[in-house]
Amino acid sequence: MAESTSHQRGRHGDGTIYTTADGRLRAAITVPHALTGEPVRRYLSAKTDAEIKRKLKDARAERATGGRTPTVANWGERWLAMVAHRVRPATLTAYRVAIRHHVIPALGRAELGRLRPSDVEMMTAGMIDAGSAPSTAALVRRILVVCLTDAARDGLIARNVAQLARAPRTAEPFRRALTGDEVRVFLAAVADDPLGPLVALGIATGLRRGELLALRWTDVDETAGTLTVARALARSAAGGYAVAEPKSRRAHRMIALPALARDALHRQAAAQTLEREAAGTAWQDRDGLVFADPIGRLWHPETVTTAWSALVRRTGIGRLRLHDLRHTAATLSLSAGVPVRDVADMLGHASPSITLDVYGHGVAEGPRRVADALDRALNGGAS
Repeated sequence: MAESTSHQRGRHGDGTIYTTADGRLRAAITVPHALTGEPVRRYLSAKTDAEIKRKLKDARAERATGGRTPTVANWGERWLAMVAHRVRPATLTAYRVAIRHHVIPALGRAELGRLRPSDVEMMTAGMIDAGSAPSTAALVRRILVVCLTDAARDGLIARNVAQLARAPRTAEPFRRALTGDEVRVFLAAVADDPLGPLVALGIATGLRRGELLALRWTDVDETAGTLTVARALARSAAGGYAVAEPKSRRAHRMIALPALARDALHRQAAAQTLEREAAGTAWQDRDGLVFADPIGRLWHPETVTTAWSALVRRTGIGRLRLHDLRHTAATLSLSAGVPVRDVADMLGHASPSITLDVYGHGVAEGPRRVADALDRALNGGAS
């Protein structure tokens, strides 16, 4: 495209403005490269005179500072302040630990613009050498990716070096889903335990621990046979636990209750009636919680996890985390042929692809269904 070469203003290298054949305004200015500091020619474009002047002013200011960018430490603290009211307290806590305990000690003195992917890789390698788990190092890198994405949005850096850095190798996380036979044996073994109804509801609905512990009786519609997930127990900014909104829009959902879930809720209602009578005036439940401690208060998640560990040991079921009840619900549903979209809705996943990524490999019947379908197709529909 032909361009006009009439300069409107400026000395050589100080920024020149010219008009293109289609009427756009362009400018060229020499500035230091963000990574090397070497002089490079930068081209700017805009539709209005005011906009091109503003862009030139910003570029000249950058050149006046020698192309310097904030240090990782300065930007990290600024970024934490920016996101403090944008993310959940538990997420903010994770961000603060990653930035202040790992990123700043390793990279804090470096300028953002001069940071390299290898610097990030050295940081994660140093964490692992110092005793951190590879999964922790990988999490810190992911958080740094988010941090530098906002720096790129502000125009402080041209590329996100944390995203370009190679992630440390991590082991596949332990995840177990019980088979149908194992579920029946396990439920029979825990039927008389105080955790029994919670275990059964977890398997029947796939609710997370925090969702189970924040569940209210008003969230259960016995007539319709549904349960609404409207809250979750999560870490608070003060370091304890508090009831909060679900972790995402998709996490706010309605679940149809199978017979196992309805029976679990009936048993829990009966058990809670006895607890309320035993507590008398000490009963403190003001929120109508389905699962509460013996005097009606929020059940502390760590207390539940401790009781769970003891329960697992008594049953001899083998290694099994409380969160594996959720995995069991998903895997059994997929194995039974429930559409992935429906399973994703039950779990509150943002998309079916997440459900498949996490649980698809554990569905042993899947490959057989594909093979059987192919056989039917090749045999003219005969089974």
